[in-house]
Amino acid sequence: MSNSIVLLQQQIERAEPLKQLPNHSPQYKIWCDTTMKIIREHFTDDYAGMFDGILPSSPRYASTVDRRRAFISSIEEKVQLLQAIIEEYNRFQAEPSIDISRSSPLQRYDWHNEIKAVSLKLYEDKHYAQAVEEAFKRVIKEVKRIVKEKRAHPQKK
Repeated sequence: MSNSIVLLQQQIERAEPLKQLPNHSPQYKIWCDTTMKIIREHFTDDYAGMFDGILPSSPRYASTVDRRRAFISSIEEKVQLLQAIIEEYNRFQAEPSIDISRSSPLQRYDWHNEIKAVSLKLYEDKHYAQAVEEAFKRVIKEVKRIVKEKRAHPQKK
């Protein structure tokens, strides 16, 4: 089982106790932040946007009971989304042409930070040729900088 799926399942398990806590407790905020980080690192930005968009919705002057109901409902909706992400991930595992995850092999590889900075997002968005081109441009720029520096300060023998 994929590490990203295990992480989402752990977050689902941690959601139920949150319903017993006060609305917007620190534990709830930490759970949301952690879950967002998992989704952003392992899945597409669309899924992160969906998760982030689930907010407790109750009128401004709603009763305490209504606000509590909205809070619990938002937790349940977030859990349903996490379950749906897991289902979609599992459904598309056998189909390489459809990928809802970020490219975890690339993220696990220890690329130079400059290469990651110019290419990772392009690669994750499946713009492979452009990602390679930007990486080469960055390497060429660095080589030019080094050559220029060596010409300006030749070593004496």
